[in-house]
Amino acid sequence: MHILTKFLVIMAAVLAILLSGLSIAYSSNAQRLREAVDNERKTAEAAKATAAETTAQSAAERESLEQKISALQATVTSVQQSIAQLQGENAQLLSDKKRLELEGASYQARIDQFIALSEAHAKLDEARAKELEDLRQKQLAYARKEIELGDRINDLAGQLEVSTETSRALQEQLVAARQDLERARTGGVADATGLKKAPPTFRGRITTVTKDDATGNTLVTINAGTNDRLTEKMELNIVRDGFVAKLVLTRVDLNTAVGTVNFLGRDVNVQINDIVMPTL
Repeated sequence: MHILTKFLVIMAAVLAILLSGLSIAYSSNAQRLREAVDNERKTAEAAKATAAETTAQSAAERESLEQKISALQATVTSVQQSIAQLQGENAQLLSDKKRLELEGASYQARIDQFIALSEAHAKLDEARAKELEDLRQKQLAYARKEIELGDRINDLAGQLEVSTETSRALQEQLVAARQDLERARTGGVADATGLKKAPPTFRGRITTVTKDDATGNTLVTINAGTNDRLTEKMELNIVRDGFVAKLVLTRVDLNTAVGTVNFLGRDVNVQINDIVMPTL
């Protein structure tokens, strides 16, 4: 065989080997490429799905953000309106503050005027109080002097009354003694029962009422005695609204007397403060 043919045969064999290797490599690369393309397609589809989902989420978020923006814009508008209202109220309050400051200054001036007037009145009241205190002290001094003079007058009047009563009692005792002496000389003045009569002008009152257990008689004490020209065995009438009973004196002291009550068979009783007077 010719050398060229051998060379060509060898080249053909080498090329066949290379071609088979290339075929195998192509088949292997094609399979990998197909898998890679499938993977990329799946990845792209997943990316599309993710993108669609992301787009939907973005749309939802955009809508939510737009709603929030609208709400915030409404809030901002409300806040701006509130700010405008507050600014108006602030202006009104500033105006009221100025007015109140003016009124406060006016009131303070009035208060100062009232304080000055009150101080003047206080000074005047203090002067009046001092004057009244002086007058009160003078009045108290006059009252004390008047009381002292009244007490002195009362003491003198009491002494005069005591002296007068003593003189009258002595005169009455003197008259009673003269009468007793005259009765002793003539045998006494008595009525048909042998009882004496009291002075026509005599008046007295019962001070105590007791019962004599021994005799059962009612005994009374009256507020008169020898100073009133009373003597033992004098007969008196006991009256209240009218005649009550008879009283016969059994013991006579200087200013008191004790006697026995005679009810004359009547169902009556005597009481303290009943009047005792002479019989007719």
